[in-house]
Amino acid sequence: MNIPPPERLFLSTAGTACLAHDEGSASRGWNSPEATTIRRPERNGLHIEAEGGWRVRREEVAVRGMHKTTGYSHAAKAGGFVYTAGQVAQDIEGTIVGRGDIEAQAVQVFENLKAVLASAGASLDDVVKLTTYTTSVAYRAKIAEVRARYFKAYFPPNTFIVVAGLATPDYLLEIEAVAACP
Repeated sequence: MNIPPPERLFLSTAGTACLAHDEGSASRGWNSPEATTIRRPERNGLHIEAEGGWRVRREEVAVRGMHKTTGYSHAAKAGGFVYTAGQVAQDIEGTIVGRGDIEAQAVQVFENLKAVLASAGASLDDVVKLTTYTTSVAYRAKIAEVRARYFKAYFPPNTFIVVAGLATPDYLLEIEAVAACP
């Protein structure tokens, strides 16, 4: 059976990404004849699994200019995107910046996001989604003010979540980002 290369990326019913001709062949999953007969060399961060399905490959990011992490990574690349861990107000030494000062913490968080994204070959201009966690809705205006200093022409979608607490009581803010990899 000659099947032309897939045209679009669909989400299969198993919750995995699948390159296929249409939603019907994607919904049948990796074991469908349409998915298993497709063969293409590795490119654009995609590779072929041994069983014949397409999977997105994760690439580690060697982050420079940031505090050390334990038990997690600052960022990973996959499928043409950079996914950052939530960034908090820690400097390169791991010291908390701006205890009790939401503006100082927001500046440090955005500087950390810039450093992490730069290590992955991206920038704040490439951000397609932010998720902001804060310990008080009262901080919203100040966080937005600082965010506007970093995003001047384009304001990416942002989910703003108020939480009871973050990793330590001194953190007032944590922001994670998804960015397109140029």
